[in-house]
Amino acid sequence: MNNQTNAQKIKAALKQTKSTTQYARIVAVNMVRIKGYTISAAADVLGVDRSTIYDWLNTYDHKGLDGLADGARPGRPSFVPRHTLENIINGAKQFTAYGFVKLAEKKTGIKYSESQARRILRSLGFTIRKTPRISDRIPPRKDLEIWQKDAKNEIEILKKDGFTPIMSDESHQNLSMFGSGAVYTRGDAIPVQTPLGNQRQTIYGGITLDGQTCYMAASKANDRSFIRYLNKTKKRFGKVVVILDNAAYHNSSRVKRYLKKNNNFVKLIFLPPYSPFLNPAEWLWLNGKARIRRTFRRPAKRYFRRKIMLIYESLEIKFDPRNILFRNLDKILPV
Repeated sequence: MNNQTNAQKIKAALKQTKSTTQYARIVAVNMVRIKGYTISAAADVLGVDRSTIYDWLNTYDHKGLDGLADGARPGRPSFVPRHTLENIINGAKQFTAYGFVKLAEKKTGIKYSESQARRILRSLGFTIRKTPRISDRIPPRKDLEIWQKDAKNEIEILKKDGFTPIMSDESHQNLSMFGSGAVYTRGDAIPVQTPLGNQRQTIYGGITLDGQTCYMAASKANDRSFIRYLNKTKKRFGKVVVILDNAAYHNSSRVKRYLKKNNNFVKLIFLPPYSPFLNPAEWLWLNGKARIRRTFRRPAKRYFRRKIMLIYESLEIKFDPRNILFRNLDKILPV
């Protein structure tokens, strides 16, 4: 087929399509294959990645203009009666979301996503729990005990100089944690709902040895937002020594310059690798997320951050953080 015929077909397709995304695909093909634009130029004009243009061109080369049409879009799955879902479960007491997806597709022909499967399992009375485990990459017990001893001595020395120890961490909160607000009881005939949309929010949190907390919301976790959090802790507590994990942005060149400039007010102590069980700040996320799911319906996006911060700021610390930071390792590590 010559270039002129292709151009005529593409021009006709552009007039007929009513889909914005399909129109963009055809325009990309027209720019590169007919007009002679480069991949980069087409990507700049359409505001997409170069890899996306490559994918569209590859689809066009193999399937023609028909391949550029909109495919099936994800959304609400087909309604399945309650008794059919019960038959799929068939008395089982344990199910993974992936296992339910495969079984449902086999028995009904409907392919759910794993998030939809989790929602269905909850509606059928199942409780999804994560199995806590200790990483097999943690340092030897002896190294952990040496770190605890050295950290305890260093913290005591810094406390005499007016520093406030604060154990910090970051958590990435998702809008899906809120749940739909519906309460499911096994046996009720209710339609299966689609999963929630997602929105991510990073929260920096810290807890002092005497149980005070300090939080800050950020759009993402990086060295810039981490420095803002350090400034917030410094403003609140004066001199601070922050105990935290080994995330790359905690030790970036920008953070090192900040620490050098603020050496008299901010110091960092890094936890051993793969040892979140020594950080009391992990308690904040465990209990905060559980309370969020129990308390709120899904908020509007503009209230997402506010709802999260209200929950975390209302948490009461009823334990001694020292019992986690300097905990007896015999109780958690395998012999």
